[in-house]
Amino acid sequence: MNAWQWDYPVGAGDYYALYPKSWFDYRYKKFPAHVVLEQFSPILPDNHKETSYPVAVYRWHAENPTKRRVVVSVLLSWENMLGWFRTHRRDLSDAINNGNLNRALSESLGTEKTMKGIVRDRNHIGKVSEEWDGQFAIASVEEPGLELSFHTTFRPDNSGAEIWKPFARDGRLANSSDF
Repeated sequence: MNAWQWDYPVGAGDYYALYPKSWFDYRYKKFPAHVVLEQFSPILPDNHKETSYPVAVYRWHAENPTKRRVVVSVLLSWENMLGWFRTHRRDLSDAINNGNLNRALSESLGTEKTMKGIVRDRNHIGKVSEEWDGQFAIASVEEPGLELSFHTTFRPDNSGAEIWKPFARDGRLANSSDF
């Protein structure tokens, strides 16, 4: 992704892990905000089945330690990996991602909140669903002071400019489902 002009230095922050939680404390003098990413996997007592589901919650905490206005934008990129792990081969040679698709969804949660997300899915037309074949979603609640934007897919073999340019300009993506 040669268009991504990201210069955050290695070692500028601290990583902590204490299962089922981990977090990263971003610390860089050129970064105008103090940002912490907290991650956790929910554990349900006495319930090994649902606790083993691949679920994670990411919470971002941003603090402005300055007297000037600061806008914080977070860019998340996640590949649709449905069909990749249907065997135990380390080289993923049996991975099948043809027919994978991503779609943006939005759902009102009341007066001022909206859940927005991307559903990673597969084309299931005429196919029998198998245990490795499901859906994966990334979602968040948009509420006052928080804006969510998206770009459902991009070509990883290109420069990534279609993602990086609008994000670097104003911290937003194009709200696009184009490939």
